[in-house]
Amino acid sequence: MKYNGRLAITAFICGLGSIFLSSLISILISRLGTSSIAAYSVANSVINVLQRLIIIPLIIAFFRQSRALNYVALGMEGLMILLMLVIPGPLMTVFSAGSDIIGYGVQYLRVTAVILFVLTGLCVLLSFVIRRRRMMTCLIAAGAATLMSVLLVWLTIYSFHMGMAGAAFANLTQPFHYLLPLLMLNPDRDGAPRAPRAKKIPRTEP
Repeated sequence: MKYNGRLAITAFICGLGSIFLSSLISILISRLGTSSIAAYSVANSVINVLQRLIIIPLIIAFFRQSRALNYVALGMEGLMILLMLVIPGPLMTVFSAGSDIIGYGVQYLRVTAVILFVLTGLCVLLSFVIRRRRMMTCLIAAGAATLMSVLLVWLTIYSFHMGMAGAAFANLTQPFHYLLPLLMLNPDRDGAPRAPRAKKIPRTEP
C-alpha cells in the first residue's frame, strides 16, 4: 500500500476518534455551566483557525516530500502555542467572546498551550525514533491519547474540580491526529519509498 493510502486510512480512523471524543467531551463540559460551554466553543474556534494555518504546509510537505516545510509547520505550531500563552484574551475577543466568558477561555487556552507544547515535542521525538510500523504507531498513539483525554477530563472536572483547566485535557489528541501522522508517514523519511529515479540512457557514438 502506498504511503498516501496509509495516510488517508490513518486520518480517517483518527477523524472518527476525534468526532467521538468531541461529542463525549461536550457532554462532560455541559455540566460546568452555560458560560463554560460558550467559552469552550469560542476557545476551540480559536485553536481550529490557528491549526488550519499549520496543517496546510504539513500537507504540502507530505506530497512534495519536503522536510523543510515540516520544519516551517513546526515553527508555526510553536508560534500558535506562544500566542495562546501570551495573548489569549485578545484572541478570545477577536472571536466576539463576551466579557463574562473571556476569563474561562483564557484559562482554557493557556492550559491547552502547555499541553500542546509537551505533546508537540513528543511527536517530533517519535518521528525520529520510530523506524518501523509507523502507521500502526500513529494509530496506537491517537487511540491512547483519545482514551487518556476522556479519562483525564472526567477526573479533572468531576474529581479534582479544575473546571476549564480540566477541560483543556481534551486537546491531548490534537497533535496525534494531524502532526504525528504527517511527520512519520512523510515519504522523504529514511526507509520510506521514494519515487524511482529516471534511468540514464547511454549515449551512442555516431
